[in-house]
Amino acid sequence: ASTSASASALLRGGRKGHKTSKRRYSKLLRSIGQMPPTSLSGKDWDAINNELDRMDLGEVLEWGVNTFGNRLVDVTSFGYSGMAVLHKMKEAGLLGQIPVVTIDTLHLFDETYNFIGQVRNEMSITTFSRYAPKDYDQRAGFDEAYGADLWKTEPDRYNYLSKVEPTM
Repeated sequence: ASTSASASALLRGGRKGHKTSKRRYSKLLRSIGQMPPTSLSGKDWDAINNELDRMDLGEVLEWGVNTFGNRLVDVTSFGYSGMAVLHKMKEAGLLGQIPVVTIDTLHLFDETYNFIGQVRNEMSITTFSRYAPKDYDQRAGFDEAYGADLWKTEPDRYNYLSKVEPTM
């Protein structure tokens, strides 16, 4: 399916023929919020993923809030799937509960920055954080320090500086 078709399916509530109801979570799904991720085996993660895969987006969000509480954040680039999640969060009244985070590489299109601002205004997103490369808030300074073509000449370094390091 195309990305927009997938996003549309998420917005409509999930999988075809799926019943939305209060779900009784497995013991593993109920306790994961208190476990360090390193304590889970590959089999545990497979079981968790299988159970979450049977839920629609609304149920996954509900499970996430119930399980992780104020440790849950929505990291989005404001693309199709991110917009579907934001829409569902707004529909469920969770936008004030789940902080919205984006990674700003400082190399986004002007239209992307405008779109992010528009979405934040229209959805009244108040718990919003923007992570950018360390010590840089503007593209000009980053490009002066590392070169305007770092993303082409050293993509691994660029990705680390603009996407990994800001979240550390």
